[in-house]
Amino acid sequence: MRRASPRIAFTLFEVAISLAIVAVAVIGSALVMTGGLRAQEASRFRLYAAAKAIEMADVYAQADHQFLRQAYEADELGRSPFTWNQTDLERALQGGWFGTLVLPDTIARRLDSQGDEIAHLLDAGGKLFYASPRPAMAADGEGGHYYTKGWTGIDLKLASEAQKLVIGVIGPAQQDALLCHPCIGWPYHSFYPSPPDVIYGEAKGWTQWPERDAWERQATAHGWPAVDEMRAVCAASRPDPANLVAVQAYIDAARALVVACGVAVDPSAGGPVPRPPQALPAPPWNPSDPDVFPPPWRVLAMRWLANAALMRTGDRLPPASAVEAAYAVATHEASLAWAHRYARADPYDWGANRIVQEMCALDYPLLQFDLFSTPRAIDDGAGGIDRSWLVSTARPVRNVARARGYDGPDALLPDNHAAIAASWGDPARFTLTDRFDASARTRQLVFWAVDWQAFEDFESTPTATFDAKQHNLDSRGMYVKHQDFLANPERELVWRDAGRALAGFPPTPGGSRGDLHLFPQLTVGAYGADRNGNGVFDRGPLPATTRMRATPVTRYNFYDKRILASLRN
Repeated sequence: MRRASPRIAFTLFEVAISLAIVAVAVIGSALVMTGGLRAQEASRFRLYAAAKAIEMADVYAQADHQFLRQAYEADELGRSPFTWNQTDLERALQGGWFGTLVLPDTIARRLDSQGDEIAHLLDAGGKLFYASPRPAMAADGEGGHYYTKGWTGIDLKLASEAQKLVIGVIGPAQQDALLCHPCIGWPYHSFYPSPPDVIYGEAKGWTQWPERDAWERQATAHGWPAVDEMRAVCAASRPDPANLVAVQAYIDAARALVVACGVAVDPSAGGPVPRPPQALPAPPWNPSDPDVFPPPWRVLAMRWLANAALMRTGDRLPPASAVEAAYAVATHEASLAWAHRYARADPYDWGANRIVQEMCALDYPLLQFDLFSTPRAIDDGAGGIDRSWLVSTARPVRNVARARGYDGPDALLPDNHAAIAASWGDPARFTLTDRFDASARTRQLVFWAVDWQAFEDFESTPTATFDAKQHNLDSRGMYVKHQDFLANPERELVWRDAGRALAGFPPTPGGSRGDLHLFPQLTVGAYGADRNGNGVFDRGPLPATTRMRATPVTRYNFYDKRILASLRN
């Protein structure tokens, strides 16, 4: 007899319970997978942020590289564009040289963050930054230009995901030291020995003597001696190296100058040799002791004598005697010894150039703006007023040299000693040498992740505002930077015209060469920029009225330095 197989019957309730169990298992698996993907995405963002932080730290460690081809001396305080350059990290990033660009404030204001940290940063005058879509390269030797193809010929682009990072520098900055006085780029350097400095304007057919002119002015203003002997040295200082009579005349003029300047000398068979400096006495040192603080005119005279004596040993003249060779060596050694003593004695004595064979930090005087002074106003000649704070120093500056206008429109500035004399603030407000706690100089580099390129106007929004001193023209319309160095940090990505981009024609982003007829558009980025670097005018799916939440990725503490200090040059 056949037995019937048992039947299992489920009620609807039991079926519902079973489905619920399966659903929980499926949803749990999906959540675990989603959480894993989010963790993986967060890890990638942290890696991108770490790589970018290292790049930014490298920029910060050699910030002097952003000062290429800029005029750093002006005839008046308020006309110096170089004072824009500070050692703050965000200042280094705002120039656009090193692969980090400024996110327009219009877009940055749409981003929410925990504790409104982004909003507070913007309210305090800070900026948000984004990574340039293309690496910064210097294929033409000028630096700071972005290229679709660099040295390798490879089309280099940043990962699109990495561009979702936005970066802020959080915390108050310290007041930075000035890189140099706005009216004179001290220190100047010369080889010791060398003849009096000359600047040749070959194209314009002129020659200028900055050290001679400075000596003459100091003689009138501060009693520098031996003006006639100094002029004789300058007149004889560049003889035909094959003309023994002319070389000897240079030597004789230099000897006369050394004696007229009151340099202590020892007689020798070859002629008077400057006596080397004595050992330093125990401090405190007397400012009037010429062995401790040698007068700059004596240092100049000994430099020129050593140069003249060395010329006698040149290979285009009859062989020098043993006496003449020994004299050249002796004057050379004395010149070096006094140059070192002078350079180390007082960084605020600006009368003689520092020795180029021993360039070091002690050559550079510490200067800062006196932020509590009444700003000095200078009429720019075009109906406007240039303004600047006064300059504060640790102690008074002496023997101001001749400003030379390096990298400016002319080779030598007009005499601006009056402007320099009127530039000094209260030394009591000088703080660069004050003691400090390290915590007072700690700031944070903060990274958030947000898809800001999803906004419909992310490539049509004009460039963020920037300091007018970044511009290549001053308030009078004079070039103070090479014209290729346009002020806009996004200069290599800006749209040249709105019509081509909006109509969908092949865009022509970036580049200043040959585009000076579009100068205003290139300068201010009026039509936006190719911010994702794909060569196409893009629109995101989100309207400009949308707000986005920026997710914190990571943050790094860093030390906010106050003076320019580079790891390498």
